[in-house]
Amino acid sequence: MKGHMAGGMRRSATRKGLSDKERQLVDKCATYLLNNSPYLRYDRYLAEGVPIGTGVIEGACRHIVKCNSATPKILYGPADEAGLNLFSFIY
Repeated sequence: MKGHMAGGMRRSATRKGLSDKERQLVDKCATYLLNNSPYLRYDRYLAEGVPIGTGVIEGACRHIVKCNSATPKILYGPADEAGLNLFSFIY
């Protein structure tokens, strides 16, 4: 199943005819998913009883987005930007 999400993201970007700049963001997120796929086994983690706190993550993302829109002078690092790009692509 490795690569299905990344492949789907790239196919969707191609079908939508995204610009090169927009496509770069999709490719960056897809590459992240492929490179980190060994660590993204939420099905296995849940089966083992490991708590997955998606509600906490969504709340944190909403907080970051709200802060960013309220105070545009705040600078975030590349990891924050990649996380927001991925979050916005999924939701």
